[in-house]
Amino acid sequence: MSNTIIRAPRRDCFVIIEQQATEDERLSWAARGLLGYLLSKPDDWKVLVNDLRKRGDLGRDGIYKLLRELRALGYAPYVRERDRQGRIRGGFYMIREIADSPHPDMPDTAEPQTAEPGPANPGALPTTDLDLRRTTTTTPTTTKECSSSENASGAIGFAFWVPD
Repeated sequence: MSNTIIRAPRRDCFVIIEQQATEDERLSWAARGLLGYLLSKPDDWKVLVNDLRKRGDLGRDGIYKLLRELRALGYAPYVRERDRQGRIRGGFYMIREIADSPHPDMPDTAEPQTAEPGPANPGALPTTDLDLRRTTTTTPTTTKECSSSENASGAIGFAFWVPD
């Protein structure tokens, strides 16, 4: 039986990658290739989309799509940097060989705890069964009394065209 994979003789420049990263079936082939390429770079190398675009055959949007795919599965979390005033001033991708949870701060909500809400003091709630009293303090007047244009006391009535 002949060898189907031919390897280069070992030199000083070679890459050892965790097999889990290259066999993760959730990743597309392009994302696996980009991950392998990024893991082959030195530890202090920064991911620059424009540089990746120049080195490959994908455009800017294609590179961002692959980085979003790696980010969604925890291989490339994006770390935001802030200045002294706390304003966001860019960030960088941290490339991981073994996927981390993409949202470590989010709680597991598979089985939320539910409870019946109840008042703290049940007697404190108002009831609507009471006979409500009138809340006005003045007696209502009819418009007939006020609309008389023949008011002798000199009070101003309605206009002459308003019927009695």
